[in-house]
Amino acid sequence: MHIEWDPAKAAANLQAHGVSFGEAATVLTDDLALIGQYQDFLEALENDPYGEETKETREWAGLDFDPERFDRKAANNAIDRLLWNGWIKIGV
Repeated sequence: MHIEWDPAKAAANLQAHGVSFGEAATVLTDDLALIGQYQDFLEALENDPYGEETKETREWAGLDFDPERFDRKAANNAIDRLLWNGWIKIGV
């Protein structure tokens, strides 16, 4: 996936939405951003939260990770802004 950086749009987005381009773009490289992997992670946390298989992901997510705190609306809004600004395109 190609992401084109536009400093003027990035500054306007940060001012308008309080989310930097860099922060919003992290979802694109996040191994758990894909629904299947995230669901697997949640199941592992529930079934064996301190198991060896979940250790690395727990460290990555933070030892205080709480899936109930995930703000789906905020995440979707960040993705919508990336799409609206033309920073990402679906299916490219």
